[in-house]
Amino acid sequence: MFIFLMRFGRLFVGTTVVVAVTSVLGFNTLTAVPVASHSSGHGGTSTTAASCVLNPATSGGQLVITGSGYKAGAKYAIDMTWPYGGSGYLFATADSSGNWTVYTYAYWPGTYNVSVLNGHGAILATCSETVS
Repeated sequence: MFIFLMRFGRLFVGTTVVVAVTSVLGFNTLTAVPVASHSSGHGGTSTTAASCVLNPATSGGQLVITGSGYKAGAKYAIDMTWPYGGSGYLFATADSSGNWTVYTYAYWPGTYNVSVLNGHGAILATCSETVS
């Protein structure tokens, strides 16, 4: 019984430490995954600047977001803001040419704004489109 209580005590202390560290540093510390490196020293160079384009759509139609000039194979977060003020993320992985495409719908008329983020949250490119 004594051995069980000692092991249970260690488990309790360990759990308390994990909860305390997570509370201080935030839950993302345990779950965050770096998405892309924006350093020139990691696998090749790009001569073009990263960009994004929203293809025109009508209200209710498909909205196509394309990007070019990105690091091949890298993952990016696309921060989308809808005309009514809501926002959300789409995710893309650049192909071997450094291009990516994501799809969504233009549910509301108005201006759609996009920011492409790397794994550190830095904005690499922005674009917008007004839908009627």
